[in-house]
Amino acid sequence: LESRECLIPQIYYRKQPHNVIRGNFKTPTQVDWAVLCSVGYESTILVYWGGSEKSVEEVLSWGSADDRFWLQGTGEGTVGFSRGIHVADAKYIEDHSHSYGGETPRVIDHEGINEGFDGKVSTIHYWFQGEWLTLQGAD
Repeated sequence: LESRECLIPQIYYRKQPHNVIRGNFKTPTQVDWAVLCSVGYESTILVYWGGSEKSVEEVLSWGSADDRFWLQGTGEGTVGFSRGIHVADAKYIEDHSHSYGGETPRVIDHEGINEGFDGKVSTIHYWFQGEWLTLQGAD
């Protein structure tokens, strides 16, 4: 992350650091890490397969997005950053894909990444047969 000059943006009201998650994003047994990485005011999700810096995949649904896109009013006359990532387990994926549509694998045997505009909309990224599927969700 340092060599990429990544900053990890934070949702404006959260007290604890976030937007770095650990899960089984490729297989049920492999532990992977995903990070919301911002460089030059553009952020993207990087997945470190098996936690290795030598095997990094960029999630390309919304892809790299200008961080200004992720700002919203805080209700206090200011704006705050609102993009976040969370682990999506099988039940969450099934519930949301059936409710909101999108391509869903018949068997969901590992976790996905839920990426969202906090309090508004989200998208679930699920690794399937060598590529990311994009499933619709709601925050």
